Amino acid sequence: MLIGDGIDATVVSGDRSVKDGYTTFRSATFAVSGKGFIARGMTFENTAGPHKHQARDFIFGDAVALLQNCNIYVRRPIFNQKNTVTAQGRKDPNENTGIVIQNSVITAAPDLRPVQSSYKSYLGRPWKEYSRTVFSKCVIDGLIDPAGWLPWSGDFGLATVYYGEYMNSGVGGSSRGRVNWTGFHHIRHATEAGIFSARNFLRPEFPRWGLVDSGNRCAVYVWPLTLWLDSEKFQVLLCDVNV
Repeated sequence: MLIGDGIDATVVSGDRSVKDGYTTFRSATFAVSGKGFIARGMTFENTAGPHKHQARDFIFGDAVALLQNCNIYVRRPIFNQKNTVTAQGRKDPNENTGIVIQNSVITAAPDLRPVQSSYKSYLGRPWKEYSRTVFSKCVIDGLIDPAGWLPWSGDFGLATVYYGEYMNSGVGGSSRGRVNWTGFHHIRHATEAGIFSARNFLRPEFPRWGLVDSGNRCAVYVWPLTLWLDSEKFQVLLCDVNV
């Protein structure tokens, strides 16, 4: 667990990239490898910017990762680049890993907002064949392309991923125009959505942690593999999370 002194008081920053000679893992501003990680009250900031042509995925890796009550700010890329919020890396359909983003806001950062119509932004793309990501009860602004999701390469993973959306709102949260991949799901029933609740998704670790749904407090939980948080700004604080 990492507990900082506040969003502006405790800051972890870095500007490494693969172009500078680092591996993907070593280039991350912040990397988690272990069970039951929780962060609160701090900022993780990647200051490299887009000019080195690194990947544009904000949150990627393969872990049981739950982000609640977050503000996810999408930055302006360079010309001809696209933004992708997630790139989950599940390789085995029997793994319980995935990225779940609940009760959060996906919106444009100030540098992108005036020109957001000039750039494509997406909720995710399948880094690995069985990638799994769910957005639940989020407010998704109009910067997100109506298709919602971006292919990785051709039809790779489009039939084997699990990409779900449940009760999202906002201009970009509309189901109209979404991809028609076999692996994309309009989640319509609370029973299916409940699989991705904090209590169910984080099992079997819940009994040991004593965790409950965070209500109006933020929570970032990661278990048990590796999740990279490698964004322009990923901020975790007691009442809010900014990515």
